[in-house]
Amino acid sequence: MITGQKQNDNDEGKMKNKRGFEFSFGWMFALIIGAVILFLAIYATVKLIGTERDVQSTEVAKQLGILLIPAETGFGEGKSIPSIKFATETRVYNNCTLKGVFGEQLISVATSSSLGKKWTAPGIASNYPNKYIFSSSIIEGDEINVFSKPFNFPYKTGELLFIWSNKEHFCLINPPSEIEKEIESLGLKNINFTQQITECKEKSRKICFYSSLPECDVVVSSNDMSIRWKGGQTSFYDGSLIYGAIFSEPKLYECQVQRLMKRTSELAYIYLGKSSILSARAGGCSQGLQAYLSDYGKKTANATSSYALRENRFANEELKRMNDGLQACKLW
Repeated sequence: MITGQKQNDNDEGKMKNKRGFEFSFGWMFALIIGAVILFLAIYATVKLIGTERDVQSTEVAKQLGILLIPAETGFGEGKSIPSIKFATETRVYNNCTLKGVFGEQLISVATSSSLGKKWTAPGIASNYPNKYIFSSSIIEGDEINVFSKPFNFPYKTGELLFIWSNKEHFCLINPPSEIEKEIESLGLKNINFTQQITECKEKSRKICFYSSLPECDVVVSSNDMSIRWKGGQTSFYDGSLIYGAIFSEPKLYECQVQRLMKRTSELAYIYLGKSSILSARAGGCSQGLQAYLSDYGKKTANATSSYALRENRFANEELKRMNDGLQACKLW
């Protein structure tokens, strides 16, 4: 009897253990399935948010290109527009390519978010063959400042746009008086002038004129119209491109100058055609410029760096002088 009782007790214990095991396994299975469903839901949500952010960034880049148009329609020497404000902290990516007849200006945007990663890759870039933006390669902030200057070499080649964020500060050490006056007259933000580099804000970009100190981020020399970037690279400027030394970076600057030279070349041939028409109608007026324009178009088309500005400076000045000498049939 004792043996039978023990057997029954053992059988009941096994049944309880089996039920407990089945119960525990059921819960574990439910938890695992629940975790998988939750993971998939979160993953899908994050992917959806990421896709929405990509679409939003692409749209912001397009809108930014439109908002820059008023700065390009000025007829004076310089023009500023009200600051462009973003709904959230934003990164604007400024890029440049030499593909095509005039090359292309590329603008892409990444917006920050409190969900998921703060920053994702930028959206699809908007491309513009007729914009020339000089800035850092990445501009970060919730507000950007913009002003423009025409570039003439010798005729108007394009409108240069200079962009920086509300987080960027510039310190100009001993700038030319005309630069200081123009910046003050336009009311440009975050730009200070000083006689001593030690008076610059710690994190400001230091632009030195007439001096070359180790602390300078950029050295601008009016003697040979050169720009010496921190790191050793040298570029050259002419006219309003001096502002490119203040706001831009070497690689981007060089790309934009080459694009401008491409446009300069195409315009030379357009003015050559115009001269031919005027010469036929007005007894040879402007005929003397035709050989110069043809040669100028060839030289500027072959520009591979900003050194082309220096190489073609004499031809630029000579063309300007000859055109200014024409009374009734100026080409530009």
